[in-house]
Amino acid sequence: MNLNKRYKPIISKLLLVVPFSTVMSLAGIAIGYGFMQGWLMVWLKNLAAMMPIGYVCAMIFLPISQKIIANIKWE
Repeated sequence: MNLNKRYKPIISKLLLVVPFSTVMSLAGIAIGYGFMQGWLMVWLKNLAAMMPIGYVCAMIFLPISQKIIANIKWE
C-alpha cells in the first residue's frame, strides 16, 4: 500500500491513540460503572469523547517527548 508521506504522522498518532483510548475507557467504565445493563452505550459514548482528546494530546506531547529522547545521550 502506498500512501502520501504527509499522512505518516497522522496515521502513527492514530495507531497510538486508538488502542490506548479503547483500553483506558474500558477500564474506566469497568471501575466506575461496572458491567451492568447499558454499559456498552456508556462505554461507546466515553470512547467517542476520549478519541479526540487523546489525539490532541498526542499531537502536543509526542513531539515534545521525541525531542527530549533525542537530547538524551545513550551509552
